[in-house]
Amino acid sequence: MWLRYKQHKTDFKEIPTERPILLPCRVTRCRCISYNYVPLNGTQPIRCRCKHFADDHDEMVPYKCQKCAGCSGFHSSFTCGCTHPTYAHTMIVETKGERLARGRSVGPDVPYASMGGLTGFNALAEGYMRLDSSGIGLWFLCFAYSKNRTVDTISGENCKIVL
Repeated sequence: MWLRYKQHKTDFKEIPTERPILLPCRVTRCRCISYNYVPLNGTQPIRCRCKHFADDHDEMVPYKCQKCAGCSGFHSSFTCGCTHPTYAHTMIVETKGERLARGRSVGPDVPYASMGGLTGFNALAEGYMRLDSSGIGLWFLCFAYSKNRTVDTISGENCKIVL
């Protein structure tokens, strides 16, 4: 059973000092230790090399398939927009300060805790589709900071957007 992000504890009164930060499941029957992101291929869930979906695999490491005996654990050959396969990625939960210390980009502070790290709909797009590295998106810059509603596709200036 693979559960959604919102079914895991994401709001902390105090940020845990132990690293990595785990997001424990709130569902009583679930045995998962922490939320584990599994990407989609468009709107379709990705499949394991055994041809079964992530939902058909155990939520505990090594994520063995519950429908077949030959699977040693969930392993997909799906490649995301960064040209690396999903198994080459790891999910980490970090604070804004930790992210900045690693030299990674951060977006503006979000007004609601329930938004998690999302800075807008553009943050849901693959990195190469955002046209910037921040996750904010140039459209956000246009509407948030410009009275003229102009944006250039590279620098954020000089190009009129017609709605």
